[in-house]
Amino acid sequence: TTTTTTTTTSTTTANPARPTPTTVTSFMNCVTLVPNRLNLYWTLRDDVIDFGMEGLNVEPSWMAFGVPQGDAVQMVGADVTVVGMVQNMGFAIDYHLAMQSQCDYSNQTPGSGVCPDTFDEQGDENNVQMQAYERDNNVDFVTFSRFVESPDPNDHPFQLTGEQPFVWAYGPLGEASTPELPIVLAHGPTKRAMSTFTLDLSSSRFDCEQPMQGTPPPPPPCDADTPVISGVTSFDVTVGTNLNYPNPPAWGLSYHINGQESPVLEVVRGVRYTFRIMASEFHPFYITDDIVGGKANASETVFAGSAIAWGTEANPFTLTWVPDDDTPDTVYYQCVVHQKLGWKIKVAGSSDGGSGTAEQPASGCPKTHEFVGRMAQFSTRQHRWGGLVTVLDDCTFRVTDFTYDGLAPAVYWWGAADTGRNDIKDGFRLSNTQVAGADGDTRTVTLPDGTTWDDVPVIVGWCEQFDATFGLVDLREATPAAEDGCTPSEEDGFDCVEGIADGVTLHWRFDAVNVNLLAVFDNAKGWVAIGFPQAPGQMVPSIAVVGSSTIGVTLYDVTTRSSSGFSERSGLINSSFTATGSESKLQFARPQTLGSSVVTEAAPVNLNWARGSTDALSQHGTGDRGSTSFNFMEASTSGSPTSVTTKRHVHGALMVVGWLCLVAIGPYYARALKTTNDLNKKDRLFAIHVAVQVLGILLTSFSFFYALVNFSGSLSNAAHGHAKLGTVVMIFGWLQLVMGAVRPHPSPNPTRKRWEWAHWFLGRVTIALAFVNCLVGLQVLLELTPTTNQFTWLGATAAAVTCLAVVGDGGVRYILSSQLTHKKEQTIQKVLPGQAYSVEPQVEESTMV
Repeated sequence: TTTTTTTTTSTTTANPARPTPTTVTSFMNCVTLVPNRLNLYWTLRDDVIDFGMEGLNVEPSWMAFGVPQGDAVQMVGADVTVVGMVQNMGFAIDYHLAMQSQCDYSNQTPGSGVCPDTFDEQGDENNVQMQAYERDNNVDFVTFSRFVESPDPNDHPFQLTGEQPFVWAYGPLGEASTPELPIVLAHGPTKRAMSTFTLDLSSSRFDCEQPMQGTPPPPPPCDADTPVISGVTSFDVTVGTNLNYPNPPAWGLSYHINGQESPVLEVVRGVRYTFRIMASEFHPFYITDDIVGGKANASETVFAGSAIAWGTEANPFTLTWVPDDDTPDTVYYQCVVHQKLGWKIKVAGSSDGGSGTAEQPASGCPKTHEFVGRMAQFSTRQHRWGGLVTVLDDCTFRVTDFTYDGLAPAVYWWGAADTGRNDIKDGFRLSNTQVAGADGDTRTVTLPDGTTWDDVPVIVGWCEQFDATFGLVDLREATPAAEDGCTPSEEDGFDCVEGIADGVTLHWRFDAVNVNLLAVFDNAKGWVAIGFPQAPGQMVPSIAVVGSSTIGVTLYDVTTRSSSGFSERSGLINSSFTATGSESKLQFARPQTLGSSVVTEAAPVNLNWARGSTDALSQHGTGDRGSTSFNFMEASTSGSPTSVTTKRHVHGALMVVGWLCLVAIGPYYARALKTTNDLNKKDRLFAIHVAVQVLGILLTSFSFFYALVNFSGSLSNAAHGHAKLGTVVMIFGWLQLVMGAVRPHPSPNPTRKRWEWAHWFLGRVTIALAFVNCLVGLQVLLELTPTTNQFTWLGATAAAVTCLAVVGDGGVRYILSSQLTHKKEQTIQKVLPGQAYSVEPQVEESTMV
């Protein structure tokens, strides 16, 4: 045991609120605050009080004593002096307790918690004079002086007569502490003054035992009892109490991950992890190589997160992180503002495409067993256990869409020889890592060394503590892999090959974590790309891998069709681009789960392809792009994009017929009502007017809602404009029907005249806007569907206009022909009386507009 004794006399600048330096050699009074742990000494000296605090320093720690705000013993608002020793140097600093939280030391934010007065703009002085400090056998003794009253607004006066409430506490210091700026971490629930504590400074008392007995420091922390989260890719980050913090000292709160206090996270390089941060604005999250956090280390390396990475349960912040080969084997999740809120992240594997998942590394096993490729759903028995099991190779299986509520103890992946209860009980663990809760996650598990599928044809979710089966899969009854579905690839490192379009061939290989792809483009003159859209046949939104001789290989988030909508992102592994003659090869590996994009063998995957005419990223031609839905397991296309194109064609055809033919014909018949007095003909004209208008609106309404169902989830910018204008046109059309249904009586009155004008005006505006929106829709169709022939649709539009002229004009002429012939006969008889003429039914041009 070493002894360090130091006495200091401060040489700071004059401060009227700080006592004159003096050496205190003895104290008149002493009270034991905590037996054999904390003593308080004091002596009254005119308008100054000399204090001494003696404490057992079993870890780097602080001691504090001061005056609360008001008459109650409470922390918030108190004025205290914090003393202690760090780096064999003493400190005594004036603190103001603004909040029950750790101070924002990195930004020295005033009022952010338990902070020195020097952080505050009002009370910016350290009105405490340290006198001496001493350490002997792990017992620290620090003496200091304070005025009875101070002009500092954050300082509270001492009462020299009678009982006065005081606050005191002791607790740990952060590792980044210095004598100039000690990092005060939170004390425990019992390491403080209780609500009834009072003291009469004017009384004479000395009840401290001498000397205080020291003890050796505690052993360093370990991870033996720390919870471990492994095998998951999604983490919920909150805060809670840290009764078992693995790296003491702590300050009372720490991050909780997936409901566990400060666990060790086990991750694998090359896998994408998602953190849903809900720890409030006071605890922004980041990943660092510094064990302390709080941005206390200026030379630390930050791997993810920042001061803006905070959120709440109502509005979480989503942070994604892919550890790579540059990530150390151990990093830490920490708070940007506060020190020691988080703990370790252990990083394993390599991001070279064979790293595996967080649960087990990639196996590197062959694919010889008959179970390889088989798929089956877990039977769900308890605790929401479920998911699709796929056998990847001779010693690895993957579970996609895995669900489990995570509430049971000692749950493991389990292997059994058969499905009987005794057979399952006689089984064994397939992994020593307990299964964590999941909601649609992907898990990959590798069989223990020496174990084959012949040993474990049955996979079980098994609770050891209660001998309970949560879910079960019998691989002997699973769906076999499709025979002859894969053409072997002749490219090194790839298993299968299949053409996905004319001049585009895809090679692939799946491992436990990544999908490795090689796209070969014929007739390529510049850049080439493979995209993974959210919706089939859509460019936006998607992620796309683009390669060329000048830009190399880059992964983009695609949010709009313009160049501003392409933003680079991370996630590719082992990427390369080569061009030989007119053939280009784009090779890359990507995680099977990359953000919202999921590529698996078990389900069809939406794919886009495109090629440009230059090496620089530029717009492709309409014939240099395409899309498909590809099933890697069956090596075949399914859900052809023509189905989406057909839906667009159906929508467009219904709108053209409805608006440009049926609805547009209606005004012809309404106009003709004014050219005849024949009530029968008026009735026929009106009936046709109503029929074509109602039929047209019904047809366009069906097409409108058809589009909402099929296209509203994936609209480009141009399609959004088309949809908005279409909504306005439909509202006008429905309003026209309502106006027709509630029209006023035709007897002459001002209301009828106003109604006729409004009906006439709104009808023509609606038809004009509908015509414009049909042209906009044609432009959108040409952008979204490369196979669309614009001349076909222009011809269809022309046919609708012809329909308008022939059906509308011809129909009206036919209905009115006998009446107009009779009028013409009367006119001729007036001009040439006594002469008979045979007049063919005709319609005067002047009667039609």
